[in-house]
Amino acid sequence: MDTNKDQLFISRLNQHPKLRERIEALLHVVENTAGDFTKADDAERHVIEELRKMGSDALHCWAEKAAQEATEALREQQPKLHGDGKKKVCWHTTFGIIMVMEPMLRYLDQRFRPFSASAGVGSRRCSMPLQRVMTDFGADHAFGKVPKKLQEHYGIEMPVSTVVKVTEHHGQQMQMQREKLVLPITTLGCLQQIVETDGCMLPIVTARTDEGDKRKNKKLHWVETRLAMAHVQGSVTPKFDATFGGSVDDAGFALLN
Repeated sequence: MDTNKDQLFISRLNQHPKLRERIEALLHVVENTAGDFTKADDAERHVIEELRKMGSDALHCWAEKAAQEATEALREQQPKLHGDGKKKVCWHTTFGIIMVMEPMLRYLDQRFRPFSASAGVGSRRCSMPLQRVMTDFGADHAFGKVPKKLQEHYGIEMPVSTVVKVTEHHGQQMQMQREKLVLPITTLGCLQQIVETDGCMLPIVTARTDEGDKRKNKKLHWVETRLAMAHVQGSVTPKFDATFGGSVDDAGFALLN
C-alpha cells in the first residue's frame, strides 16, 4: 500500500465533507452495518439513492469552486473590476437542481458574471445530459408521461411544459441538420441497397389562437407521418428520413434522400 497516496486522498476528501458523508453511507451499505440490506433489491435501491445524492453534492462542490476560480481569473485579467455582490444561479440536471451564489463584478456601467459565462449555465436552464434524457423520453412517449418517468428513473421533478419545449427544440434542430439530397448526384452509388417506407397516423390537438380560454374549442385531427429507411446490403448502419404531414411526393423524395 502507498501510504502517501492514502493520506493525500484522505486529505482531499476531508476538504469536501458532503462527499465524505456519501462515501461513508455507501460503505454502510457494502458492509451492511445495520443489517438492513439482506435483499439485493433493497441494497440496489439504497445505492441508487446515495449515488444520486453524491452526484448532486459533487456538482454543488464543483460549482462553488468553479465560481470562485472564474471570478479570480477575470479579476486578474481586468484589475479595474470590483465586486458587485452575489446572485443566485441555479440550473436543472439529471441529479436535480444545482444552485450556487455567483460573485458579480462591475466596471462603470458594465456587469460581469464570470461563472455563468465560463461554465455555460443560466438560471432555470437544463443541462445537456438532462435535455438528452427528456428528448429521449419525449420522442417515445406522450409528453404527459415523461415527468413520471423522470421521477422514477432519475428522482427529479420536471414540468410537462419544459419537456415539450426541450423535445420540440431538438426536433427542430434535427430537421435543420438532416442531410438533404442535392441533384444531380455525382457520387458513386452501391451495387444493392435495401429500402423501406412506412407510415402511421398521429393525433394532433390544436387550440384557439385568440385571447379566449385555450382550454376550450380544441380540435383533434390526424396527420400522417412517413419514415423512410435505407442501407447498403450487409450494412447495419441505416440512413433515415421522414415527413410529417407532407404529400406522397414528399415521402418519395425522403426515400430518395
